[in-house]
Amino acid sequence: MQVSDKPNATHPLSKPGEILKKWIILLAIVFVGCGSDLATKAAAASALKAEPPITLIRNLLEFRYAENSAIAFSMLSGMDEKIRAPLILGFSALAFGFLFWMIWESRRFSTYQILPLMLILAGALGNILDRVRHGYVVDFIHVHWKDVWSYPIFNIADSLICIGIILYIWQVWRAPRTQPASLP
Repeated sequence: MQVSDKPNATHPLSKPGEILKKWIILLAIVFVGCGSDLATKAAAASALKAEPPITLIRNLLEFRYAENSAIAFSMLSGMDEKIRAPLILGFSALAFGFLFWMIWESRRFSTYQILPLMLILAGALGNILDRVRHGYVVDFIHVHWKDVWSYPIFNIADSLICIGIILYIWQVWRAPRTQPASLP
């Protein structure tokens, strides 16, 4: 499918006002998501640092302060800091570049179709701002089952990224399939 540079009068986003409205909504989602992440991290740091965890649901959910200088699920935590920090920042820069490219390529799609990318952007932005400011990411949501099973401690940004990825995969899976052209 090719997307024309000319506005399509039958498309709901063919009017400049509609396009502006779409991007205002999408950018608001990024700012609210990233802002919520940073605010909850600051609240967690002030309320939980050097304090015992706060149990929300016994043996299942608690707020527990953690500083993650590695990446998701503490991967790379055993690596020397002099190698890990530049590696993480370099990978983050590449990931941001790829994400912005995907958003640019999707710019003519509907708000609904771009939403997963904006959720991923909001979460990635929250984590990278935390990492640049502190040298680590604050995590504080801990899901576990008694002392038998424990999910890695995470934050709102991680949730936004995961939700965005799940929605993106769901959209790709649900997209209509085009049939390949038959050979002559």
